[in-house]
Amino acid sequence: DKYGVDESLDYSNEPVHAFLRDTADEHGDMALVQDGEETTYVEAWKKTRGLAGALREHGVERDDAVVSLLPTSVEFLVTSYGVSVAGATNVPVSPLENEETLVENLRKLSPEAVVAHGKYAELAESLEEALETDAVFSVGGDFGDVGFYEAVANAEPLEPVDVDAAEDVHTVLFTGGTTGTPKGCMLTHRNVASNAAQVEASMSRAATVMRGNAEILNALPLYHAYGHSMAHAFVRTGVTQILVDDPRDTGAVVEYVDERDPTAVIGV
Repeated sequence: DKYGVDESLDYSNEPVHAFLRDTADEHGDMALVQDGEETTYVEAWKKTRGLAGALREHGVERDDAVVSLLPTSVEFLVTSYGVSVAGATNVPVSPLENEETLVENLRKLSPEAVVAHGKYAELAESLEEALETDAVFSVGGDFGDVGFYEAVANAEPLEPVDVDAAEDVHTVLFTGGTTGTPKGCMLTHRNVASNAAQVEASMSRAATVMRGNAEILNALPLYHAYGHSMAHAFVRTGVTQILVDDPRDTGAVVEYVDERDPTAVIGV
C-alpha cells in the first residue's frame, strides 16, 4: 500500500441498499442536494423504504424488474435503493434511446413497474402499453397510475428482504459501447458493492478525510455505468452529493460550484 491503496480488498456480502442504511446511521446529516434542496441520508432511507413498500403494494415481488426513466436526481437513487430493499431488480434506461429499441430490450425482462419523470411521461406511457406493466409511478406531472411522492409518503415502509449478494441481480444496465447493439449487463449486489469499494479504495486516504465531511458535485447521468458507479460509491463513502439533472447545463454547474465550493466535481 505504497500509495495508500491496498493490494486487495475484502468484499462484503452486504446488499447494495446497505450503503444508504449505514450512511444514514453514521452520517445522517450528510445529504443529497438537488435544485438547492437538501435531502439528508436519513430522509432518503425513509423514502427508500416507503417506495419499497409502495412497489410491493402494486405487485412488485422479489426478482421482478422495475424500469426507471429518471434524470440524475434524488428520486433516481431512492428508486435504485427502494427496488433493492424490495428484492427486485432496477433497470435504469436512457430516455434518449429510441422507443423501439427500449421496448425490444425491456420486453426480455417483463418489468412489473416503471418509475418515470414527468418530462418523459409520453415515453413512459408508451412503455406501459407495450410492456403491459402493472404500474407507472410518476415523478411530477399528471400521468401514470401512482404518484411517486404520495406513494412514498403513504405506503407501509418495507423491511429489507434477505439478499444473496453473489447471486441476486441488483441492476441491469443496457450498453452497446459507442455504436453496438445494447445488451443487458446483469450486475449482482456483489458486483455493484465491489465496484463501489474499489472506487473508494482508489481515493486512498482521501476517502477517510472526506467521509462525513466533503461535498461532491455529481454531473453524470446515473443511468450510465460511470455515473451509476460513482453515485453508489459516494453514498457508501458518506459524503454529500450535489446532483445535477442536466450535465449539459454548465451554468447550473458553475452556480453550484460558486455556492457550495465542492471538494470535487465529477463529470465528462
